[in-house]
Amino acid sequence: MTMLSNLFNIFLLAAMTSPGLAHAQKEGLSGAGSTFAAAAYTSWGLSYAKEKNMTVVYKATGSGDGIRQILARNVDFGASDYAMSADELKEKFHSLVDPILPAGRPGEIIDAVDNVEKIKNVNELAQLLVVPPATRIKAVA
Repeated sequence: MTMLSNLFNIFLLAAMTSPGLAHAQKEGLSGAGSTFAAAAYTSWGLSYAKEKNMTVVYKATGSGDGIRQILARNVDFGASDYAMSADELKEKFHSLVDPILPAGRPGEIIDAVDNVEKIKNVNELAQLLVVPPATRIKAVA
């Protein structure tokens, strides 16, 4: 795996702990981006919305806009036909985890991902992702 794909996987884990996403799960999800994939996102959104009894809105605004919207935290998910740059991924990762992880921990996670081949046990990485109890988001009922 490349550093970029490793960081993307960590980004997905971090997204699950995002205060914005936790709020969105209660009221609905919004997304923007890829026009090419719009039919798929719309279909998936309708299925998810029906299953979870919530609204999911996807606006086909273009891949570049999908990246801009997610980086600006204007939507819960951004879709793009091309990958975000390593710097864009790191920026988004920091925006999600800096508010909930101790200072310095996000950098440790990025270093671990950059050197994932040196990790002997997945628990080493998993422990870095544990959010301290005082900053955990309460489960959405």
